Amino acid sequence: MDIFGQTLFWPVFFSQTTSFLFEYKYGWNTWQNRKELQILKEKLNKEDAEHYQKLKDDKRKITFIKQKVVKKKSSTPAANKTGEEKTPDYKTPDDK
Repeated sequence: MDIFGQTLFWPVFFSQTTSFLFEYKYGWNTWQNRKELQILKEKLNKEDAEHYQKLKDDKRKITFIKQKVVKKKSSTPAANKTGEEKTPDYKTPDDK
């Protein structure tokens, strides 16, 4: 009996068999699980991209509405900004 052969054989044998049994039982590091994980990642990335695009579109709509509101406010005459009505400097024929 070789002492060195026995000491090297049993730990290697048990470590390989236990890792194989764990892979077989729980499906760790199997090709099927890797494929499923890849599909899940692609699906999540696609959903994230759609959600990000939706948020981007909503932000564009909000800024567009804000720009419309600002344009409407700025299109009013300068006298109405202070709340006073501007009186004309000239007299009309009716003001005799």
